Amino acid sequence: MKKHLLLLMVIVMFVLCFGCGKKVLDNESVPANSSTVNQETKVPVEESKANNPIPPIFKSLTFEPDGKEEKSPELAGDDLELIKNEFAERTVTLMVNENKQTFFIDKNEIKRVEVQKIQNVDTVTNKMVTLALFIDRSVAIVKVSANIQYSFSEGIWKANNFETVATIEELSLEGAWNGEVRLTYYPSTMRKISFVIEKVKIDGLFSTNVTLSAHTTTPSAPDDVFKGAGGIEKGTTKMTITAVEWVKKQSRSSGENYTLAAYADVAKKAYVTANGCKGMDGINLTRIVERKQ
Repeated sequence: MKKHLLLLMVIVMFVLCFGCGKKVLDNESVPANSSTVNQETKVPVEESKANNPIPPIFKSLTFEPDGKEEKSPELAGDDLELIKNEFAERTVTLMVNENKQTFFIDKNEIKRVEVQKIQNVDTVTNKMVTLALFIDRSVAIVKVSANIQYSFSEGIWKANNFETVATIEELSLEGAWNGEVRLTYYPSTMRKISFVIEKVKIDGLFSTNVTLSAHTTTPSAPDDVFKGAGGIEKGTTKMTITAVEWVKKQSRSSGENYTLAAYADVAKKAYVTANGCKGMDGINLTRIVERKQ
C-alpha cells in the first residue's frame, strides 16, 4: 500500500514539473506583447532607409489620403533650402499685360515657400506635394503655384513631374527709380529720368516729382522737374505718371503734357514702355528702373 502511494506521489510530481518547464519554455519563445513586434516589422518603406532620409517637407504637414487641406505652414531651414535647390534654374513663364514673359528662377530670389498639401499617390512610395513659392523680381512678387510628384526609387526619393502656374502676387513700386526716355517734342532728345515713389495708396494712386536730366547723348541738357500724378491701372501692372505742374523748366523743348506709361517686365526686372505715353517714348528701364532693396 505504501509502495503504491509513493509511486502515485512520484507520478504527480513528475507531471507538475513537466508542466512548469513547458510554461517557462513557452514564455521564453513567445513575446509577451506580440503587437509590438508587428509594429516593428511594419516600418514604412521611407523610414526603413536610415541612409536615405525622408525629404524634410514631408514632415512639414500631415498628409491626408482624402486630400483634406490643412493650414499652410511656411517652410524654413532645411525644408526651405531643399525646395530652393529643387527649383533653382527652372523656367517660369507667365503672361503680363498680354505679354509672355519667361525667366529662370534664382534660388536667392525665393523669399517664402508655403506647403499647401501632401498626399499619397497610389502608394506610400509616391507623394504629391503642392507648394506656393513667392519670388522677388524687384518690380513685383511672382507667385509660383507648383505640384511636385516624389517617387521612392533605388533607395532615394526623386522629384519629378513639376507642374507650375505663375502669376503676379503684388507690385513693388515704392522706392527710387532711374532710367532713360526719349522725349518726342521737337527736337527729339534722349534724357535720363528719375523719381521716388514714397507711398502707393490703396486705390493705386501716388504722387512724385519726376526729374529729366542730361543723357550721355545730350550732356549739356539742363534739368527739368515736374510734379506728377501717378497710378496703377486696375487689374494690370501698367503704371502712368502725368505731368500736372512744372517745378523747374529750363529746356525750351519741354512739353506741357508729358505722360509716362510703362508696365512690369518681370523677366527683365524692370518697367518698360506701354501704350499711352505722351511726349515721350522709347522708355528703356531694363535693369535701370528698379525698386531699391
